[in-house]
Amino acid sequence: ARSVLTSDVLRRALDHAKVATDKRAGSIFMSDETVLYSRQMIKVNKRGRRQERIFVCTNRAVYNLEPRSLGVRRRIGLHTLDSVTLGKGARPQMLLHVREEHVGEGESETYCLLGEDAEEFTNVITQCVPDLAISHVAVEDRQVR
Repeated sequence: ARSVLTSDVLRRALDHAKVATDKRAGSIFMSDETVLYSRQMIKVNKRGRRQERIFVCTNRAVYNLEPRSLGVRRRIGLHTLDSVTLGKGARPQMLLHVREEHVGEGESETYCLLGEDAEEFTNVITQCVPDLAISHVAVEDRQVR
């Protein structure tokens, strides 16, 4: 089987939000970045509020984009990802655990993403960061607002 990183056909198929061909996205990515995956998802912020976002994985970073304008809310270098937790249940979720160096001294950050395709997103990330720790947990409905 060919890797997502080497197959243009698979890359286009995994660009669900069509970011790679959107003219508004032209200046977002570095010249050596390739869009491997994009999907509109729900991000749950630290106050528990749901926010619609487009998450993009390139060969160098994960981007959190504003869906209407494609404005960059956050760029997370793949080298700063510490681990991923996949929650299985009625509402699948994905937690991206980011190392302290990305967010500031003495701090860490976790992104909570809701969506049916959390596992697909994780598979793309692990092709870029093969030694990334992945864990699976059961999630009860009441745990996710």
